[in-house]
Amino acid sequence: MQSLTPTDPLILLYDIELQCKSILGKQKIDNTLNKDLWSGLGFLVEQYQLLIQSDYISEIVDSHFWQNISQVPGAKPWLIGLINLRGQPLPVIDLQAFLYHKPTIEADSNRLVVIKYKRIYSGLIVNKVFGLKQFEKPLRIHRDNIEKENNCKLDQYVENYFSDNEIYWGEFSIPSLEINENFLNASRY
Repeated sequence: MQSLTPTDPLILLYDIELQCKSILGKQKIDNTLNKDLWSGLGFLVEQYQLLIQSDYISEIVDSHFWQNISQVPGAKPWLIGLINLRGQPLPVIDLQAFLYHKPTIEADSNRLVVIKYKRIYSGLIVNKVFGLKQFEKPLRIHRDNIEKENNCKLDQYVENYFSDNEIYWGEFSIPSLEINENFLNASRY
């Protein structure tokens, strides 16, 4: 009898992407690791397509997390509460509310992206997840070199973009969250 081992969800997403591309025949797939590739999870917040580097993602939880949230008294409105994720308390952050002071409307397309980076172990609520995206590192574009709508809220967290069929994907910086005092202090008082 074979024993099953847990698999990283990003590896599963990558395998699915490879299978889809090979079936569609749009692109030859090289299964060897390429050090010049940047990979991250594509997601939507407000109307913006963003990416989080895959190294910072622990897992992705479907929309049923909403049912398990325990509120935290005295917290800022973007700290929705806590959930118990495999025996550990996980703070649940509404990323749209944090960035734009506009709460995410509960929907089946919502996902909780669990982030693990230095002092941050949090679940970020996003409107939708698009899956794993890969780009060549040399194609990273600094925000000053593209024409786009000025978005001061995102500029604090997005320095670089990748282009995919004329869609700009902002590279959302988890390290920028880690040094943001407002994010680290979720108390209203």
